[in-house]
Amino acid sequence: MAKIDYSKEAIKLSSKIVKYLNSEFGYSLKEIGELAGGLSESYMSRIKNGKRSFRLAHLIALECNFDESISSFIKDARELY
Repeated sequence: MAKIDYSKEAIKLSSKIVKYLNSEFGYSLKEIGELAGGLSESYMSRIKNGKRSFRLAHLIALECNFDESISSFIKDARELY
């Protein structure tokens, strides 16, 4: 069985979530950062470009601000990107 690098998977998934929120809802990186708990636009750019990932607290902030479950974000982002 192949070993999975969960850190890389988290980075890929975070990037997909940002792209999903950007294209499906029209939010800018700055707006997504604010909704994720106050992340800077430059940090959001690093997430979108696959250099960083969201932390659980950021995902919970998105969940609260969108009134949508984390699992729903993940499912939609994986399907579309």
